[in-house]
Amino acid sequence: MMEMKLEHLSGKIDHNVDRLDNHEEQNKSLLIFAEQLHSLTEDVKELNKILRV
Repeated sequence: MMEMKLEHLSGKIDHNVDRLDNHEEQNKSLLIFAEQLHSLTEDVKELNKILRV
């Protein structure tokens, strides 16, 4: 009985570690996206300045 519980807990731990890894990857992707969006915003501002001249 204890062995079954330990196996079950071990499986849950492994699953939770995988979920944390997945969240970490998603956070990295969101940071990259935010940086790209900021860069694009700056590019659009620069284009607006050029077009106004």
